[in-house]
Amino acid sequence: MLVAVRWQQRSPNASVTVVDSKTVLRGGVGFADCALVSLHCLRIYLDSPYRMTIDLLKEMPQITGDSGLNAADLPAPPMLCKAFDRIRMSVCRVQLRQSTQLHDLSEHAAIDATFYDRSPASRHYCQRISYRVQKLKVTKLVDTASQAVLDEHCSTNREGSDADLAEQIARRNAVDLRSLAADKGYDKQSLRKGLRDLGIRPLAKHRIFAPYDHAHNARIDDTRYNQRSMGKTVSSAVKAVFR
Repeated sequence: MLVAVRWQQRSPNASVTVVDSKTVLRGGVGFADCALVSLHCLRIYLDSPYRMTIDLLKEMPQITGDSGLNAADLPAPPMLCKAFDRIRMSVCRVQLRQSTQLHDLSEHAAIDATFYDRSPASRHYCQRISYRVQKLKVTKLVDTASQAVLDEHCSTNREGSDADLAEQIARRNAVDLRSLAADKGYDKQSLRKGLRDLGIRPLAKHRIFAPYDHAHNARIDDTRYNQRSMGKTVSSAVKAVFR
């Protein structure tokens, strides 16, 4: 159960009191991050707009009570909307890790990067906030058996190597991985060495620059390597649902 809590002030000197599994911070007005995250999880589950979510929660005293709130504590829809934009990526990764526990993972994963076009917005709004992002680059780590997304990285620019980013993602999930499949875009010797140091078998074919590259590719497990397409499959499914 997600424990959502209302507190009185975001103050570094606020005292913390635990009463009946509820955490209360004394001093000012505000909402705990865990309260806002739980409300957003429910909004996504209900697939409803912000205002409708708040209206529904007012008629669900048992759910709001389990979250440590009551009808009078619920935030206004604009506040909930702004809070969603301020949720840190680290919090989203925790939620993602929790969702992967619903699946039987195979310890074999694939990694792939794709671009998502930003949602349409008015030119006046973009100019007012100096918003110039046209695409979002998303790198996903996908379990090849269950197609569950294990981890992801989002970026608004194309700087940096895909191979370096893959090692960073693999390092965060090393304890759960035995092999990592990727296409030739991740052909980098330092990535292979880094994965082996983590106890992960790299499954990325070498680009052909010399005869011995054919020998390297011949030793790769084709069955595992061909499952790299699962990353593209998941990306296509996400685009189809949220386009």
